Amino acid sequence: MTPPGDSLPITRDPRDRRMTLDGEWRATPATDDLRRHAIGVDVDETDWSHIQVPGHWRLHPDFATNDDPLLY
Repeated sequence: MTPPGDSLPITRDPRDRRMTLDGEWRATPATDDLRRHAIGVDVDETDWSHIQVPGHWRLHPDFATNDDPLLY
């Protein structure tokens, strides 16, 4: 298939399964307890901060001075 005005055909590779991760994510400092127990679908993340992706977590006021790892 060639779009009007273009000289190259549009091809879609069925192996191309890219997914965008843009949007709002939740994050919290990765305490020892959270790193051990907060992985999975049953995690209560209601108190976690909202972070815009793409972006840098340091730009969020809750993490501006944080040097520790975060969980997303």
